[in-house]
Amino acid sequence: MAKQTATTRPHPHEPAYEHVGAAAHSPRAIADTRTLFWHNVVREMLNDLALLCQMKPELFDGRFGVVTNQGVRVGIKTIFPLFACSIPGVGESSWEREASIAVQCTVFRIATPDGEIYTLPVHEVAAVHAMTPELIEQLAKAEEQTEEGQDPKESRPFGLAAFTSLPRIVEPEQGEHPI
Repeated sequence: MAKQTATTRPHPHEPAYEHVGAAAHSPRAIADTRTLFWHNVVREMLNDLALLCQMKPELFDGRFGVVTNQGVRVGIKTIFPLFACSIPGVGESSWEREASIAVQCTVFRIATPDGEIYTLPVHEVAAVHAMTPELIEQLAKAEEQTEEGQDPKESRPFGLAAFTSLPRIVEPEQGEHPI
């Protein structure tokens, strides 16, 4: 790798700093960096939701949620980090202090509007999901129509119902091959 000077620019695919080695360009290193970045984004978003939940609990009726790596949407009624802060003075070794800092705000306890409790580490969160007030209103209207006697089979599922419903399996006709 050529050293960068004031008159020369590095190749666009080379790092701009001398201390970054070739190992930083390996696909594994890039994937690890992206994963770490995502975990930090999720941690910060869930921390912010935990603070917002304390200040405005009326907003937490399931409209905010997380989607796990298994595809399960977990609506949030309450949320808080299990290890919210590192403990000053814990252990005399630097390893104990670093371990305490490394785990803070990485596991969250989420209670759903239905009363279920989930304890999720940030690495199990695939997405953070929110529904707009308009979508919630549409969901409520669709539910009211279903309760008023409209056959739910006649209409397609909407919103959360579409998200959580299982696809219908269509039996192939005799002689046809399923796709």
